[in-house]
Amino acid sequence: MWTDNKNYYTWPTLRNLALGVAGASILANTSLDQDFRDWYQNDVRGVSLNEFAVVARRFGDGYITIPACIAIGFVGALHDDTRWGSGQAEFSARMGRAYGVGTPTLLLLQYGLGSTRPAWSAEGSYWKPFDHSHGASGHAFMGAVPFLTGAQMTDDPYLKGLLYLCSAIPAWSRVNDDMHYLSQAWLGWWIAHLSCDAVGATQHKDDRLLVSPIATPEMVGATVMYRY
Repeated sequence: MWTDNKNYYTWPTLRNLALGVAGASILANTSLDQDFRDWYQNDVRGVSLNEFAVVARRFGDGYITIPACIAIGFVGALHDDTRWGSGQAEFSARMGRAYGVGTPTLLLLQYGLGSTRPAWSAEGSYWKPFDHSHGASGHAFMGAVPFLTGAQMTDDPYLKGLLYLCSAIPAWSRVNDDMHYLSQAWLGWWIAHLSCDAVGATQHKDDRLLVSPIATPEMVGATVMYRY
């Protein structure tokens, strides 16, 4: 977690966070958020999309996602001597670390930007610091992390692309349900993306140092290999 946070609180990540917030500010503090909301709710949203959104938003429910993360890690730890079990354990650990890294930023933007939900008020998405607590979508953040983590753990480009696409579905569900503006859903997803990148950077750094046991009739020991 220490290294994850060191990776997160670096100039490149904070710069990218600032760029994401700047992009959201254009949507939120102009008519763009409201225009998109009106177009989507009036011309796009329908019964089939509502039914799909019921399932999609569950991925962003913390009371479901967090216990699932713990359960996956527990099952993986029971079978960590297998490739599948160790993969489960790593997936769970990386998810939890990404949540730990990104949650402070999420809370800061939720309360600090102070915008409200579209379905709750006619005030629009304009930022009013500390007036409300919906400046960034928590569902978008929580729901994106599992898919982004999975995408970083696979080398298959098609599966990686599919998982990145799926990572945006919980954010979309909140726009569909009229519970968040586009800018708020975007910020939740963007924080998740940056958090998973910070965790992935830690994993990549750790993978450069490999320690392997050696057992022969003559000796028992270990080899250390550093890749650069």
